Amino acid sequence: MKNTPSPASEPFPVPGAQSPQSDLKAIAKLAGVSITTVHDALKGKGRVNPATRERVRSIAAQIGYRPNRLARALRTKRSNIIGVLMGSLFSALYEPLVRQVEAIARKAGFNALYACSYSDAASERELLDVLLGTGVDGLLFFPGGIHENRKHYASAFAHTPVVMIDSPAPTPEFDTVAFDNRAAGQLAVKRLVQAGRRNLGFVVSPVYVFQDWWITERMHGAAQAVAELGLPPLKIFATERAEDAVMARYSPASLRQFMLTGGTIDGLFAANDSTAYAAMEELKLSNKRAPIDVSVIGCDDLMSSSHCVPALTTLRQPMAQMGEAAIKLLLKKLAAGPLDEADGSDKPQQIMIAPRLMERESVV
Repeated sequence: MKNTPSPASEPFPVPGAQSPQSDLKAIAKLAGVSITTVHDALKGKGRVNPATRERVRSIAAQIGYRPNRLARALRTKRSNIIGVLMGSLFSALYEPLVRQVEAIARKAGFNALYACSYSDAASERELLDVLLGTGVDGLLFFPGGIHENRKHYASAFAHTPVVMIDSPAPTPEFDTVAFDNRAAGQLAVKRLVQAGRRNLGFVVSPVYVFQDWWITERMHGAAQAVAELGLPPLKIFATERAEDAVMARYSPASLRQFMLTGGTIDGLFAANDSTAYAAMEELKLSNKRAPIDVSVIGCDDLMSSSHCVPALTTLRQPMAQMGEAAIKLLLKKLAAGPLDEADGSDKPQQIMIAPRLMERESVV
């Protein structure tokens, strides 16, 4: 009688030499289970014994099995991939947002595909076309070239759900999640006034001039609060003479010059945390102490802000909250079905995330 080899003794199929369905059959044969069990084990679905699931996955890994996403996308009209187009990949500020997007997307059965435009309008157009060309189901998008590319957006997103994050201009035609920069400026002034400060200044580093939209929003929010409270006008520290409230260049270095020539402020709002660190150094070089002589408040709440001396009071951008709001809104749009099948009754949502005051040592 001829002996039949056991599944474990049979040679593994050559990876890529067979169709995905053939691979599933091969895995089922080697594991001694049905194709349905293989499918459920690989998908993490159904009631599959843990030992069987592990054996199936081990065999799948050994034969180099990979699910054919393209075939599945053609069959289901879904890739289960969400595109994320960012303006920067090197900002620690965005790490909580990305982590939250990943966690919620994966729990819903989606993976994220990232690209970075570095806020260049031409790169942004090209990468939008690349991501949409891969068949992503939806897109989370940090627009950087909105003024140059707005017409491109209208055609690019005609059939793909999109949620914009922190758009530098109003986008009522798209769902948007944004940090309320103007409210941050207002809250900064109110906190300084609560500490008894009356002569207030605003400062930002020249490196951020190209991102002028959020700078001016924070500055205008602070200026509005100062005016409403009847305080002396907000002092803006610039390397060039200001023609109006929105200036071309700003620098912490001008703060030292102001103080050394007899200028007086007792409260300072820095456009972001890194500028606040530099401003406190400038105050020290001007023989002024933060927070005794000048209370300082930042914006963003970087990880280092609780470790500097003095520890920085700042306004947190709740990035995890922004990421959660954006991905949940996109998943809701995806659950509603393809855009061409939508009835058009749902108006785009504009979600503003409020700043959160982080009390530390630099405001007294």
